[in-house]
Amino acid sequence: MNNNAILTILDQHLHIVGHLSNDGNGTPFYNDTFTRAIANEDSDISTDDVTDNQAYMTVAGNVNTKTWSHTLDQIVVPAGYQDSELITQGNSIAYQDPSNRRWYVMRLNTIQQEHDASGRVLITASGTNIAANDLSKKIPAAKSFSRLENSKEVIAALLANTGWSIDDNSEVFTSDSAFEIDGTSNAQSILQDLCTQYGFEIDAYVLLNDNGQIARKMIEFRKKFGEDEGRTVYYGDNIMDITREVVDTNLFTKLYIQDPDGKDTVKSANGGKNYIVDDEANDLYNPPIDGSERTYFEGMIQSQSIYSAEGLLSWAKTQMKIFNHPRMNYTITISPDFDADLGDTIRIIDYSMDPKLTVVARVIQKITSFSDPSQCQVVLGEFATVKVIIPGYISTLEDKINSQILKKINELRSGKKQAVVQLITPSGKSWSKEDSSKTIIARVFVDGTNLTSYLSKAAFVWTKTNAVTGVHDLVWEEKHKDDGYQVTLDDGDVGNITCTIEGDYLKDNAELSLSMTNTLFFDKKRVDLPKDHWGDPISGAFQYQWYDEVNQMLVTSVAYGDGIKGKGNRSNADDTKYHRFKLDGTYVDSMIVQGGGHGSSFGARLVDGVPEIWTLSTNTAGGNISLARFKWVPNTVINQSNGLEVLAKMPVLDGHWFRRIACDFEQGWVLSVMSSGPVEVLRVDDLLAGKWNPIYSFKIQQFGFNPVANTEPNFNTMQSNDIYFPYMFINSGDVNKKDPRILSCINVVTESEVFHIENQLDMFGSNWVDNYFEPETIGYYHDKNGAYVLQGFAMLAKENDTSYLHRTLFKTELSVRDDSGDKKNYIDKDISGKEENVA
Repeated sequence: MNNNAILTILDQHLHIVGHLSNDGNGTPFYNDTFTRAIANEDSDISTDDVTDNQAYMTVAGNVNTKTWSHTLDQIVVPAGYQDSELITQGNSIAYQDPSNRRWYVMRLNTIQQEHDASGRVLITASGTNIAANDLSKKIPAAKSFSRLENSKEVIAALLANTGWSIDDNSEVFTSDSAFEIDGTSNAQSILQDLCTQYGFEIDAYVLLNDNGQIARKMIEFRKKFGEDEGRTVYYGDNIMDITREVVDTNLFTKLYIQDPDGKDTVKSANGGKNYIVDDEANDLYNPPIDGSERTYFEGMIQSQSIYSAEGLLSWAKTQMKIFNHPRMNYTITISPDFDADLGDTIRIIDYSMDPKLTVVARVIQKITSFSDPSQCQVVLGEFATVKVIIPGYISTLEDKINSQILKKINELRSGKKQAVVQLITPSGKSWSKEDSSKTIIARVFVDGTNLTSYLSKAAFVWTKTNAVTGVHDLVWEEKHKDDGYQVTLDDGDVGNITCTIEGDYLKDNAELSLSMTNTLFFDKKRVDLPKDHWGDPISGAFQYQWYDEVNQMLVTSVAYGDGIKGKGNRSNADDTKYHRFKLDGTYVDSMIVQGGGHGSSFGARLVDGVPEIWTLSTNTAGGNISLARFKWVPNTVINQSNGLEVLAKMPVLDGHWFRRIACDFEQGWVLSVMSSGPVEVLRVDDLLAGKWNPIYSFKIQQFGFNPVANTEPNFNTMQSNDIYFPYMFINSGDVNKKDPRILSCINVVTESEVFHIENQLDMFGSNWVDNYFEPETIGYYHDKNGAYVLQGFAMLAKENDTSYLHRTLFKTELSVRDDSGDKKNYIDKDISGKEENVA
């Protein structure tokens, strides 16, 4: 099929006979809508639908009825074009879905011709997925199944002699209940019954051969299609319109319980009662009127296989979670740049709705239009119970805005507060023979809070006057008018330097902001990791991961603790193992760095196509604490005497020596963060010359962090850091909620915190186990699409009641505030100023 032609026309033999395209050269079309659905938002589950066969839906159940539907609702083709006459009953239209890239064939069932107001003939067609058409014309032979041991057996019987095959990725479903093919019903209706009864999802598509012709017709069966990558959509951003529909037809707060024989067996385990109630839900949805006696919304459920009283009670409590609240469905018109596939889990944010729309739901229906993208919609439904986003998640969203910062900004604008401008000269105010330049940094405070990140460059007005005469140096002021919060003085430059802040350029947002959408970038189960080059299991935590964008690999550091110090490949110091992986998790090779420390945070770049790594280093006895570098030599063991080049000695501060290193080679900076809190930013050139000479330094405690080495019990487990000058990124948090999982960005020049986010587990998808979530990597990157960070975590996910540890990386986009429209007007609207003399 031709990918350049949007839609392909097939004859009754499924041979390509024509195309539809709006590129100006082919047969045009419009008003097209294709709808795929895995659940019916108009049908609500009732107590008559309850079954205890759905072992994999033990919590939420099936609240919108699962059904498979795939239709061409309408397409209009004007007559008189080359392929117009091919839009006829029995032919088909094929299209490639933009989300999953699968090809679908829609058989045309209904054709209508009419004249429009101009007299032109319009052909309007509709149709269904050809699989539904094929299966509706097939009556399978009668067959009985005493129990559903393997769903593929039933499905194979339904698909026999239809030309359709079961996709190899299809999942198997089992049930203790009998199932019967009666020999009179068509395969399509039986398939829908299976879909509804056992809660699986269907997708019917075609595979193409090298010539673009249909090679195979496939049907895939799954418990759950789609992905949950923690994506969030916002009204006014990538949501154009939202409609929320509330359905309470089958809302029950009191359920009577029966066993398969219709008996009240449950009484013996339920205090003599044959029912359960949900008083909290009842008070919410059915409150007593004027002090009258409480009543309930009553329903009855009957198990098909559970006879024990305890089992019935447990099962009934699960069913109550299905019926104790109204069903909510959301029809969302999304922006053209947002793509969600059927079954995907989406977080929806709309603070303008009442109550606030803050939910997690799945895409149960998707409408696609190729001629008019504005008609594309997704329906998000309570297909699995729609969860109101936990308060911590909402808090994290609001932290992006930071209400305390906004309050101070508004008070500053209204005149209730006054800003203080602090001028800092990191290298002193006096010139020496060695000085060729000096830097002055302006920092703006309100009530002790650093707001410098909320000011654009245009906010800073620098003036220089003669220390004796007071005359302005207009040439100097013109030269530095666009310098922002930092100016650099030329050799020997002296005078009174003043910085005034113009309030017009005080912003609501910081200079850099973090998206709330986290996309899974890398995922590997620990049990699936192979042994390394030396035959050792790769079992330790991935302390840090660097993304080699050119070679499409990840370099990972792991603390090397196997074996006994001083024996084999182990030195008498703390050693590190580095491993390389392809992005699909394939192991490549390793290195051992003796004296490399715990392994967290290192800097890396490519030199002649080979990784060069900068890291903390000691000698094999644990002494000679230094910054060192090495080139990647696969499957070797190196140390300071062999393969590891010492660049500069690291001084001990306050009795501490361990440092986490990060590098910004693009701009020539190295970041050092000590476990006790000191932060130092150094130049690459100084370090290459053997000098440990910090240009900027402060303590992480200034930003609310309490490092483990410093303060307990109110501590932060510091993890990793990175730098893209002037921004420093740092994360913290322990595996089991001992302290919050924080991601912070700090401007190292102004010492202003740019953002401070508490990561919540459900921001990264819904399949992770709540009590295990440890931050590891934080790394900054940028490409043609913009800036982003990679966040690494140790996480647990359950499969068939077994928990597996995963090593993950998530991609989170960064946005740079657009200050391009700011132009200085020099109106006297300053907030505050402060003078410093540079002599």
